[in-house]
Amino acid sequence: MGGDAIGNDIGGMYRVLESMGFEPVVLCEYNPHRLDQYRVSHSFSAKDLRSYSLIIYHHSQYWEGGARLLEDARAPIVLRFHNITPHRFFRDCSPVSADRCEQGEEMTRQLARLSKPHQWLADSQFNGESLTAAGVSQDRITVVPPFNRIEHYLKQRNQADYGKGTIDILFVGRFAPHKGHLHLLRIIKALQVDFGVQARLLIAGACDQEFNEYHREFVNLTFKLQLNGTVFLYQHIPQPQLDQLFRDSHVYLCMSEHEGFCVPIIEAQAMGLPIVGTMAGAKKDTAGPQQLVSTIPTGPADYSFYASLVYKVFTEQALRSQVVNRGYLNVITRFTDEVVENQFTNSILPMLIHGQ
Repeated sequence: MGGDAIGNDIGGMYRVLESMGFEPVVLCEYNPHRLDQYRVSHSFSAKDLRSYSLIIYHHSQYWEGGARLLEDARAPIVLRFHNITPHRFFRDCSPVSADRCEQGEEMTRQLARLSKPHQWLADSQFNGESLTAAGVSQDRITVVPPFNRIEHYLKQRNQADYGKGTIDILFVGRFAPHKGHLHLLRIIKALQVDFGVQARLLIAGACDQEFNEYHREFVNLTFKLQLNGTVFLYQHIPQPQLDQLFRDSHVYLCMSEHEGFCVPIIEAQAMGLPIVGTMAGAKKDTAGPQQLVSTIPTGPADYSFYASLVYKVFTEQALRSQVVNRGYLNVITRFTDEVVENQFTNSILPMLIHGQ
């Protein structure tokens, strides 16, 4: 429960439930982040669970302790589904991650057969469709966007100088095979070759040791494309510095191949940063209408196409204003604290009142 998307979602739910007069408790076997502002229990028994009015289970990977928790529960259950990255993305570089994700996929199918009173909250329509494919009855699924930190970003605005010759391109996301870092490099190269412009690629995201092979592949491709000196990595970045990257960058480029929601997109939109990227997973829905999104690239022509989108939004003020304005409207109408709180509250009230 740090600054990650799931942690922010848990924190938002906690604050809303507390404001409603409940005494929420975060149950987790371990957590390395500071949780001083929450009531936390790292050990819990079946007896403990009987005192709860409602259990909200955040499902994003396999957790044996979580499975036991739900077996022992007597209270109504809300299953918050953040999606699980398909294991195929990890098989070549991290068998451990692949196995964990495959177990998580199987756990989703098991939870779909849960006989106790329960309801599913999906982060996105895409996640809802994933649940239906896993066997969850559609009448048990409600789409509620995740709690986020949009209010923080809405207080700031992008201040990039679009008159400068170098395009600063930002991506926020951990180093993992489905995040599309290699696509980013090939688009930067296409900008150089096709349009004769220089671009800096700014990546804010940690690199876990289990994905060291993927990170090496990224580094090797950087040198192969002769992009050394144009790529800047921020693996551990404080919030003020991340804010500065959002303020100073010209384009937010997201080429990931699977996302259950993709919070950085709406953070960029809140700051007034134009979006270019793939529409894989939930991203097209998250980004909203009139955004510059297309299919996952598969060859040189596709990288040239994406490079042209980046170049156009950088050089054409009218296009850029259209994309930025629609992105800002998307955020303030769908993802502010007030909107998400209302949707969350209305979705759990039947469980609290009727227990089903």
